[in-house]
Amino acid sequence: MKNINPEIGIHEGVPSTEYHSWNALSSTWLKTWIASSAAHANTDVVDPEKPAFRLGTAVHARLLEPQAYHDLIAVAPQCDRRTTSGKELWASFLTGVNGRTIIDEEMQNTVDGIRRVVESMSSCRETLASCQDRELSLVAEVNGVLGKARLDAYDADIGLILDVKTTSVRVPEFARQAFNLNYALQMAWYRAVAQASGLQVNRCGILICETVAPFGCQVAMLKNSVIDYADSAVASGCAAWSECQRTGVFPMYEDKVIELDMPEWATRQIEGAVNV
Repeated sequence: MKNINPEIGIHEGVPSTEYHSWNALSSTWLKTWIASSAAHANTDVVDPEKPAFRLGTAVHARLLEPQAYHDLIAVAPQCDRRTTSGKELWASFLTGVNGRTIIDEEMQNTVDGIRRVVESMSSCRETLASCQDRELSLVAEVNGVLGKARLDAYDADIGLILDVKTTSVRVPEFARQAFNLNYALQMAWYRAVAQASGLQVNRCGILICETVAPFGCQVAMLKNSVIDYADSAVASGCAAWSECQRTGVFPMYEDKVIELDMPEWATRQIEGAVNV
């Protein structure tokens, strides 16, 4: 539940749970709003217990905060919790978790695999190393509304925002999916909040990390023209958020009957089958 009104500024060392409690417009709200509706954006809650979320949290911690990894992540022991000894081992493990994100050994192997690949590739390793500012939580006014953004990594020297993304698909497929997942809108929002916070932003990139062996990783820079194009969606989203906050009403879909047309990809697929 977002119920804390944050102070405008650049905040370092803020736990993710605290950041998510801040009552301000976020990229998550914007992405859900544009993909569905304000009602969905207002009720969309991330489940931190989902395996994919826990794995993503661990990868972020390993790459962005390696010195604090064991303070943030707890690796569960392999045990049969149906047996007496397994129950005792599990209970002993839980007493030492202290709020850390729990992952299993298989997830830990994935985290280690991703780390090795990132460190072995100079483009990934050097881009990440150049971003000395990690997990920056920003709060600023954008288009007349209070907004927040949490930057995974930032290079102040060249004005680069770098976001770490884990994916179960291969990098080439992820690059195509990035636009369907509204990452351009996310980066446009990050840039807007960062610039409103006084940070220089010249480029925005994504460190893509595959979660399936061989754990391929690659840095992908979004063209500024793509992010510029998403600025109009940011402005519209800010207006929608402002109206929702003013009225307390979060609209769903328009109350009308719609028609479904065949998308271009389906048309090409059918035409290809006919021409075989």
